[in-house]
Amino acid sequence: MVLNGFFLSSAAHRLRIALNLKGLGYETHSVHLRRGDQRS
Repeated sequence: MVLNGFFLSSAAHRLRIALNLKGLGYETHSVHLRRGDQRS
């Protein structure tokens, strides 16, 4: 599972907590919204 998230996103932070509590593995891919990385 790949988690795309912005480092200031509280929703992504809560999702990482939930995934860790469930013991599910994931790969983090950082997206910088201010630079427009979500468009590429």
